[in-house]
Amino acid sequence: MKNSLILLLLLTFSHALIAQVGIGTVDPEARLDIVSTNSGILIPRVALTSINDVATIINPAGGALAVSTLVYNNGTGGLTPQGYYYWQNNQWNQIASTNQKQVHFGKILVSASGVINVAGVGFSPKSVEFVAINRIQGYNGTYRADGNNTNDIRMAGGMTVGYAQNNGTSIDQQVISNGFNGSSINNIGTFASSSHCIAAFFVNNNGEPIHDNGTNNNGSDTQDGLVRASLQSFNSDGFTLNFDRFLVGDSTNNRTNQIAIIYKAYR
Repeated sequence: MKNSLILLLLLTFSHALIAQVGIGTVDPEARLDIVSTNSGILIPRVALTSINDVATIINPAGGALAVSTLVYNNGTGGLTPQGYYYWQNNQWNQIASTNQKQVHFGKILVSASGVINVAGVGFSPKSVEFVAINRIQGYNGTYRADGNNTNDIRMAGGMTVGYAQNNGTSIDQQVISNGFNGSSINNIGTFASSSHCIAAFFVNNNGEPIHDNGTNNNGSDTQDGLVRASLQSFNSDGFTLNFDRFLVGDSTNNRTNQIAIIYKAYR
């Protein structure tokens, strides 16, 4: 009799382990079925430090975090913005809501080489598009050469388009640009690079690269972008650009070269 009772208890317990669980209902229609008209459920609220944070949340069974692990990040630990995040592809991915912007338009005014940190996007971009026109000197105003038929970059024009995107383990980027000269339409110059996302190309009337002092060095300059940048990293609120080449201003003519860039960042 005693053994029969133990067997019955074990069978009942085993059935409970594999049965559906109902909260607020006696007839659950899923493995877990919660029914309520005046309250919800609370997902664990944590402070993630980065998209690769594997210390704040752990797998209680040991080993790596399980794909689809869900938490609510409160945004105070370093990873922003706050919101629901799930674990996939070895990183935390935010679940976007309808009240979060998916695209951000911005502008950058560059006047020298070096690293530029672009912030204020409002999210960590997955990809960015860039477009610029040579010799646009600012966000407002007009600009033209001081005289006709000069051979310096005040007569040079052109356009550049490029992109950079996060592939998870690497950054894929590409730029294409052209350059022409207002003194002649005999030739144009073109430049493309799969390691840059921004480039401006300034040429003389023979399609040769020129410097700001008006010399063309008989075409001896490297056929390369005289203003160019690569995207170094995607950040929590923007991205980082490295302008490894920039056409300097000409002290003789007392002017500083600048280029205005418009970008479109995607969540």
